[in-house]
Amino acid sequence: MPPTGTQTVTDVPPNRVDQVVAGFKAQGADPVTKTKQSDGNYTVVAVFPDASGPQKKGNGGGAK
Repeated sequence: MPPTGTQTVTDVPPNRVDQVVAGFKAQGADPVTKTKQSDGNYTVVAVFPDASGPQKKGNGGGAK
């Protein structure tokens, strides 16, 4: 099941921030923002669609 809601990762080193952003985007996050921290690392915030919204399709294959 894909992630939902907002996920925040702090203290991401500069040499990994683009990889973290790309990973979130590959999982369907939109938007994904990166903010430089005072120590030079980054905070990455990824917003995933809400599973209860209109993009949900089917019944998940579960028995009734």
